[in-house]
Parts: sequence; C-alpha cells; structure tokens
Amino acid sequence: MYTEWQDKYYNEIEQRIVESAIYSYEENLRLSYQRTDFKSRLIEYLIVVNIAKKLFDWGWDNFIHVQLEYPINDYYNGAFPEFSWDKKLKRQNHNPPKNKSGRIDIALTKEPYRSFLYRKPKHMSLVGIEIKSFVRNNSIVEKDIVRLSEAMVQTDDIEKNSIRAGYVLFFKKLDRPNQIVKDSEIPEMKYNELSKWEMILDCFKNKNQSLEYMINPIEVKEAALAELEKKYDPDFTSHDEVAENSGLIMCYLVKIKRKSK
Repeated sequence: MYTEWQDKYYNEIEQRIVESAIYSYEENLRLSYQRTDFKSRLIEYLIVVNIAKKLFDWGWDNFIHVQLEYPINDYYNGAFPEFSWDKKLKRQNHNPPKNKSGRIDIALTKEPYRSFLYRKPKHMSLVGIEIKSFVRNNSIVEKDIVRLSEAMVQTDDIEKNSIRAGYVLFFKKLDRPNQIVKDSEIPEMKYNELSKWEMILDCFKNKNQSLEYMINPIEVKEAALAELEKKYDPDFTSHDEVAENSGLIMCYLVKIKRKSK
C-alpha cells in the first residue's frame, strides 16, 4: 500500500475532527442522562473513538492507517526508515521527551512503499492527534503540543522526517459555576480565551521556527439569558436552574504544520 500525501488531506482530517468533537459532546449528554446541556464532564475516550471511527473510512480510501493509543516511541522513530541501502546508513534512535513508554491518542500511519526498510516500527508516521476533554490546567495541553512538535523537528541523515502534521483538540467551559451568561458577555469570553492561546502559540512559533502553529475555535454549545427568558417563567424558576441551563462550551483545535517553502 502506498499513497502520496496531498495538501487537501489537512482540510479533510480537520473537518472530521471538528465534526466528531461536536457529535461527541452531544452523544455524551445522551449517554449520561444529563439534565443540562452544559455539563463540564465529558468522557475523553468517547471523543477519541468517535474521531478514530470518522477517520477510518477516509483513511481506508487513501491507504492510510488509523491507530489508537499508538506508542510514542514508534511514532518518533517511524518518521524515518530504519536503514538505507542507497546511503549505507542506519537510523538514529529518536527518543520522545521524558516518557518513552507513553502513547498518542490517534496516529495516522502508512505502509511505506519500500516496506523492507521499516522494521520497528513497520509503519511510516504521518499525523499525531492528541485529545483532551475539559481542561482547567493549560499546561496539560502545552505538554501535548511539545511532544507533537518535538516529533516533527527531529532530523536524521538517513531521510527527511515523514510526519506531516500534529493536532491537539481540547474542550473549555468558559462560564463560571452558577453564572447566568448574558448575550453581551459571550463575545468577550470567546476573545479572551482565544487571545490567551494565541499568545501561548506565539512562544512555540519562536522556539520552533520551522513549524506553523494555528488554533481554530469551535463553538459547541451556547445559551445566554435572552434565549432562556423565553423558556423560563421568572416567578417559578430559581437562579440555579437558569444558571445550569446557560453557558458557553468551546472546543479548540491546535494545528501544527511545517512551513511552506
């Protein structure tokens, strides 16, 4: 099996990740019998499996494999063939930072054209996808960005690095507990959170100047006071009940890609 990587693949992968993220939030509500659409507990593995399933059919058509819980060590070393007959070289050992036994939530790989050059792992690494449910500590997401970035900047005399992109998807509940969200507050909440992450990614851009870092904000669920006033009679509704059914759930997709030459 062999296929050349195409630029359109980026959009096709991202579209499936976004669709699956929104679907997973809704499915989580149905499966956990929530009384509110704004619960901040989301089963992470549900998102991972939904994204993997969505990518599976696409990958099958393009001779690309979807691998769940892929060993991080294989992902790093799979960026290069194990040896080269042409250059008479053997691959270096490419170790991931800190946890060598860790795993990537989803890896896209392919069987190389000259498969005999790949032994451990037997697949060529193409894309790594890390998924986080609701996060409060941004450093958790930043660690995933570091791991995926480090994989892409690895070099070896044997051949060019085969990894095309890395993605980190994570959810954020932007309203505070027991807060009734007003319509006028929503744009500011979105702007503040996005600005914070753009500043974080600027630091990565300065450190890894061969890579591009982008973030795509995805609105998952939104309900503000003006909408709720039509549903709830203030004479018979408590503040807590209205607050429970107002909120702003966002999802963010960080994309790491090589700069175009």
